[in-house]
Amino acid sequence: MKQSDTTLPCLQSLPDGSLSIALYVQPRAARDGLAGLHEGRLKLRLTTPPVDGKANKAVISFLARLLHLPKSSLTIRTGLQSRSKVVIVTGADFEQVQSVLRARLAADSV
Repeated sequence: MKQSDTTLPCLQSLPDGSLSIALYVQPRAARDGLAGLHEGRLKLRLTTPPVDGKANKAVISFLARLLHLPKSSLTIRTGLQSRSKVVIVTGADFEQVQSVLRARLAADSV
């Protein structure tokens, strides 16, 4: 399979070696988890309400746990006040991150 066939549309490799993940966040969900793709973005459900930056902290915590990275490796670049966010990930391998996201998407959609 060609890489273009297998690449998640929400995941991009940046020139500086970091990665960007485009997210669509659904706060106040019944449970935390990935819920497929929403308009090319990875849909992330969080039980946390969008109050006082709690949902943003939950986004970083969830992704750090999922990708087995320290929270300091993740930064919300855009969308602090929006459901649509772009998270920058440093110190992670593109193929590894994509593999983890695909596996979690498959598990969470069952």
